[in-house]
Amino acid sequence: MISLESQVLERHLSFFDGKSVLFAGGISDNFPQTLASKCQSIQIWSCYFDYARTQSAVNFSVEFQDQADLIVYYWTKNKQEVNFQLLQLLSQAPIGQEILIIGENRCGVRSVEKTLAPYGEIAKIDSARRCGLYHFSLQNKPNFELKNFWKTYQHSTLEDLTIYSLPGVFSAAELDTGTELLLSTIDNKIKGKVLDLGCGAGVIGSMIKKTCA
Repeated sequence: MISLESQVLERHLSFFDGKSVLFAGGISDNFPQTLASKCQSIQIWSCYFDYARTQSAVNFSVEFQDQADLIVYYWTKNKQEVNFQLLQLLSQAPIGQEILIIGENRCGVRSVEKTLAPYGEIAKIDSARRCGLYHFSLQNKPNFELKNFWKTYQHSTLEDLTIYSLPGVFSAAELDTGTELLLSTIDNKIKGKVLDLGCGAGVIGSMIKKTCA
């Protein structure tokens, strides 16, 4: 079963004929594999470990350095992460790069026009399944420096720890109240190996390591 976004893309298969294609963003299904006989080559770039571990060939990384004739980007509701990933992709792409952006309306995909307007020509080409599909052509490459996207913060609860994170990471900009409450219940008696599951910026694990050495 493919996602609603992929169902909309399926209505525009001519875009994929004979091209090298890069899928990126919040892709969550096996739609790329169904295009193997239609495309020259297919690559997938994902920052989501749960998706990457279910696929046989996914570039799981913060930055992507390769290029493709066509980029297909799956928009998500995390606008900071979307901006971070799109700017990174555009900075590596040649002038004239063709991109399809697909996303659900409830995730704010309509804002892609404002987001990408400074960098090229964008037009909505389809609307179905409560999704919007946009076609973009790159005319003005943005400057992308990873170091400019790192955020840091400190908090009295964290003593002298400084937290570093990138857009899209949970608890990226500040210590959330839930984590602060949980930290207030931790004593120094924790021993052995600790799994900080779904750790976000790693605040809880870092504090346990610091206070329960």
